[in-house]
Amino acid sequence: MYPETRPNHLINETSPYLQAHAYNPVDWYPWGEEALEKAKKENKMIFLSIGYHTCHWCHVMEKESFEDDTVAALLNKSFVSIKVDREERPDLDNVYMKACQVMTGSGGWPLNLWLTPDRKPVYAGTYFPKNNHPQRPGLIAVLEQLAVLWQKDPKRVKEQGEQLVLVLNQKSEEKTEADTRFITRQVFKDFKKAYDRQYGGFSKAPKFPTPSQIDYLLAYWKHINEISAKHMAERTLGCMAAGGIHDHLGGGFSRYSVDARWLAPHFEKMLYDNALLLKTYTEAWQLTGKPSHKHVADSICKFLVDELLDEDKGAFYTAYDADSEGKEGTYYLWDKKEVVALLGDEKGEAFCEAYDISEKGNFEGRNILNRIKTYQQEAEWESSLDEEREILEQARRKRIKPNLDDKILMSGNGLAAAALFRYGKASCDSTVVETANRVVDYLMGDGFKPVVLDDVAFLVMALIERHQATQEAQALIDARKLVDAIHEKYWDAEDGGYFLTAIGHEELISRPKEIYDGAMPSGNSVMAMNLLKLSVLLGDVDLYERFQKIKHAFEGDISRAPIYYSAFMEAWLTDEQGADCIVVALAGDEEVTLGPVEGPVAERINQPLTMLVLKPDSILYSQFPSLEGKRSIDGRTTYYACDGFSCKPPTFEW
Repeated sequence: MYPETRPNHLINETSPYLQAHAYNPVDWYPWGEEALEKAKKENKMIFLSIGYHTCHWCHVMEKESFEDDTVAALLNKSFVSIKVDREERPDLDNVYMKACQVMTGSGGWPLNLWLTPDRKPVYAGTYFPKNNHPQRPGLIAVLEQLAVLWQKDPKRVKEQGEQLVLVLNQKSEEKTEADTRFITRQVFKDFKKAYDRQYGGFSKAPKFPTPSQIDYLLAYWKHINEISAKHMAERTLGCMAAGGIHDHLGGGFSRYSVDARWLAPHFEKMLYDNALLLKTYTEAWQLTGKPSHKHVADSICKFLVDELLDEDKGAFYTAYDADSEGKEGTYYLWDKKEVVALLGDEKGEAFCEAYDISEKGNFEGRNILNRIKTYQQEAEWESSLDEEREILEQARRKRIKPNLDDKILMSGNGLAAAALFRYGKASCDSTVVETANRVVDYLMGDGFKPVVLDDVAFLVMALIERHQATQEAQALIDARKLVDAIHEKYWDAEDGGYFLTAIGHEELISRPKEIYDGAMPSGNSVMAMNLLKLSVLLGDVDLYERFQKIKHAFEGDISRAPIYYSAFMEAWLTDEQGADCIVVALAGDEEVTLGPVEGPVAERINQPLTMLVLKPDSILYSQFPSLEGKRSIDGRTTYYACDGFSCKPPTFEW
C-alpha cells in the first residue's frame, strides 16, 4: 500500500487539476522533458491522461482507478504516466483529441491515450472503468494487453503510431471557389433542419448552449430579414433561460444539459460558456428590446463578477466544479420542505409551483429550479419573485460550495472582457466597463504569455469591444499592433489560415489549424471577424485582404458543412452584407460619454451589428485612412454612414 503522504511529480504544479492528482499512487509526471526523456531512456510507452479540474468523469476515473493500488502498480511498472490540464495546454489537447477522434470516432474528457516513446498515439479513449464493462473495456485489461503487445511486437505498435501521425498531418481538401450567398443561406437551412421546435437548440440530448450559432441566426435575421431565424434564436434563448441549466438563484449557466428540455445540467459552470452567453443575451436584448433577455444578461454578469472575479488581480477564474460534498449537483438541489420552511407556507407553495418543486422531485428525488412549465408566461415572470429567490440564494450560500478552479486563463478572460464591454455599453454601466478594462490591462501586462492562437485572437476581440464601449482610439491602435504580431507568428504562408501554435512553440506531432466552432469559436473564426471589423474601422485595405485570404483558406472545408462553422459564417455574412460603421463627428462642445448616442440616429447606432466612431478628429485617429476628412460641419454634430469601404455624404439628421 502506498503511504498517503507520498507525493508524485505533480506536487510542484500550480494547476488545481494537477495538484488534485499529486498524491495518487500513480507516479504521475507533468508534460515536459523529464517525462519524455524517461520514456525514451527506459523504452516505455507513455500513458497520457488529459482532463480539467471541473470535469465530473475525470473525478470518477481518479477515484475508481488512479487512487487504486492495482492500477497504479500496472502503470508504474510498464508506462511513463503523464497528466495534463487541457486548459493549461490546449495545444496538446487539440492534437491528441484529434488522434482520439480518428481512432474512435468520438472524443471527450477525460481523454486517455497510449503513446510510443516518441509521443505517437496508438490507442485512445475517454472514460475507462477500472474493470471490463459490457460497453467499455476496463483500464486494467487495456494496460495489461498494451504492456504485453509493446514487449512482444514494438515494431507493430510503432508502425501504427506512424500511420496515425500521417493521417493527422494530411492537409485539408483542396480549396473550392464557394458561392458566398449560397453558403450563408445553406447554413440557415441547416439550422432549420436541426432545430428542436419544442425546446429550442439544434441537437438531441445532451444539449450544449451554442452561442455562436444563435449569434449567426440573430445576424441573419437582421441582415436578411428572415423572421424564422429570429424565432429559432429567441426560442432557444428562452428555453435555455427557463431550464435548470440556468442557475435561477446565483445567475450563470452550467456546462450542458443531459436531457433535451434543458432541465438537468451537468453542474459545472465555466467562464468561457458564460462569457459567450453574456454577449449573446446582450445582443438579443439590443436587437429585440425584450426585457427577458436583459434579465438573463444581468444574471450572467452578476455571476461572473460575484463568483469568478479575482478582485486583487482584476481577472477571472476558470470554473466551478460540478461536485460538492462528494456528489454532483448537491449545492444546487432543493427539497420542497426546505423551500417552504424558508419562504413560509403561502409564498413557499407559490414559489414551488412556479419553479417545478415537488415532494417527488424532478432530479434523483430532489429538485432543480426551472421554469420550463411556465416558460410561455415569460413576460416579467422573474422580477415578481425577486424577494423569494434572494432568500433562497442567501440560504444556499451557507452550503459547502463546489470547488473553484482558480486558474486565470488568457483565452477565457479575453472572451469575458469582450462580453463585459458589450454589456456595459448596452446597459450604460460604467462599473462593468471598468471591470472589463482591468481584465484587458491585466492580459496585456507582463504576466501573460499566449499558449495558442485563441489567447491573442480573443484579446484582439476584447480590444475592439473596448473601443466600442469607451471610444478610446488607443484600443484600436493596440488591436492593430496585435493583429500584425499574430500574422507574423501564426500565419500559414503556404496554405493560408492561422496555426493554433506560434513559430517557436514546442514541436508536437502535428501543427494544427483549428476552424471548427464548438463550445468556443475557433481562433481562426474570431480572427476573421477581427480583421473584417478593423479593416472597416481603420480603412485598412491590407487587413481586408488578410480577411479574404483566411476566408479562401477554409472555403472548401466550410462549404461542405457550414453549420459547424457558425462563428466564421457570421463574419462571412457580415462581409457579404457590408459591415456597417457610423462615424459621428461631435460638435466641439460635446463630450464623449459612456452609453448610447441619443438623437435620430440612435436606433441604428445602438445596434450590436453596427460599429461606431465618435470624435474622429481626435489626434490619435489621424493615422486611420477611414476617418480622414470626417469632421463636424458648421459646428454641428455630423453623421457619416459607411458600408465596408464606402461612405455616404455627411448629414446632420438621420
